[in-house]
Amino acid sequence: MGKKRFFIPVILFLIIGLQQAYGAEIISTPLKNPFGPNDWIEIDLKIDGYSGGDVSWNATKPDGSIISGELTSFKASKKLHSIIRDAFDNQFGTWKINYFYNGINKTTTVEVEPLVVELSTDKEKYYPGDTGTLFLKTNYYEPIAANAQTYRIEILNKDGQPALHTDYIFVKAYKFVTLHNFVVNDLVKYNPPGTYKAVVKYYNTISEHQFSLGDVIESVSIFLGTDKSSYLPGEVVELRVIVSKVLSSNPALKITPPNGVILTKTFPITSQSTRLILDDVSTSAPGKYMYSLEYGGFTNTGEFIVKETEKKNEKEPTETENNLVIPDWVRDSANLWSNNKMTDDRFAKGIEVIIELTKIDVPNLTNPGEKFVQKIPYWFKNNAKWWSEGKIPDVEYATSIEYLVKIGIIQV
Repeated sequence: MGKKRFFIPVILFLIIGLQQAYGAEIISTPLKNPFGPNDWIEIDLKIDGYSGGDVSWNATKPDGSIISGELTSFKASKKLHSIIRDAFDNQFGTWKINYFYNGINKTTTVEVEPLVVELSTDKEKYYPGDTGTLFLKTNYYEPIAANAQTYRIEILNKDGQPALHTDYIFVKAYKFVTLHNFVVNDLVKYNPPGTYKAVVKYYNTISEHQFSLGDVIESVSIFLGTDKSSYLPGEVVELRVIVSKVLSSNPALKITPPNGVILTKTFPITSQSTRLILDDVSTSAPGKYMYSLEYGGFTNTGEFIVKETEKKNEKEPTETENNLVIPDWVRDSANLWSNNKMTDDRFAKGIEVIIELTKIDVPNLTNPGEKFVQKIPYWFKNNAKWWSEGKIPDVEYATSIEYLVKIGIIQV
C-alpha cells in the first residue's frame, strides 16, 4: 500500500514535467532583416506555454565574441528583446542569437548591413593654385544635419604622418554624397611635392584615397582663344592654343554647341602655339558654343557666339596687319634673349615695338601714351627663339604677343 502512495506523486510529477517540456515553444521574429549599420537588433520574442521564469540568451557577434543575458517580465508570454548597439562597434555581418527556456532552445540568425564609406578626389595630382574637392559617400546618413554624425578627415604624408600645419576637418554626413573643398596652396605652403593621402573616419570605419602634389614647375598653363568672339552661321572657327610646355600626350578638346551634343576631338601639339581650324565643327545653329581643352591633367575653357543675323561693316584688315615689318634688331634681341644672353628689360623694348606696330589694345592701361612691359613669362623664350630662327612668321609672332597681352600673361 505504501508503494502505491509513492508511485502516484511520481507519475503526476512526470506528467506535469512532460507537459512543460513538450508544450512550450520559443518563437523569435526579427523586426526586420537585415538591420541597418546603426540599428539596434530587435527581436519579437514569444514563449508558447510560458509558465514563468527567466529566458536566457546569448549572441555571437560577427567577430566571434559573445554577449549574454537574462530576459524577465514577460507579458502575455511576449517580450521585445533589444540588443543595444550602433555603427561604432563595427559588428557588421551575421549575428547568431540563442534563447533558452526550460530546457528548450531556439536559434535566430540576423544580418547587419555593413557601413560603407567611399572617398575620392576630383584629381589625382594637384598643383599650387588648385582647389581640390573630396567626394565622401556613405550608405548610412542622418538627413537632419543637426542630428548627423560627422566625417573626420585628415591629410597624411607618404610616411603616414599628418601633413605639416594641417588639422582634422569635420564635415556633417547628412546626405548620400558630400563634397568638401580644400585649398592646395594651404598644403604646399608647408609641405613638399610628393604623395599624400586623404583619410576619412566615419563612426569607426576608415577609408582613404591617395593623391599627389606637383611642383609649380611641373604645371602646364593653357590659354585658349578663337580668332573672333562671334561668327555668322556656317563660318569656320579658328582656335588658338598656347601652352607653357609641350608634353608627349595629345590634348582633348570638347565642344558643346547649343543643342548640347558634345563633340570630342584630339590633335597633336608640337609647339607652344597651335592654330586649330575647326572645319569639322558645324556652326549652322545660332547660339553659344562652349569649349574646354584638357592637356596633361590641366583644363581651360572658353566660348564663342554664332549670331542669327549677318554682320555689317565688317572690319577690313589694316595695312599693318597685312604687311607687318618688324625691325631686324627686334629679331636679334629675341634670339639673344632666348639664349639667355640679354636681360628681360632689354628684350622688353622689342616687345614694346611690336605692340606699337600692331596697335595692340592694352587693357587697364593707366597712361595710354606709355607702354612698358612689366612681366614676360619664362616659357615664352621658345616662341621668341623659333621666331628669331624664322620658324614662326612675323604676323603669327605678333599675334601671339597680342593674345598674351590681352589675357594678361604678358603684363604691360
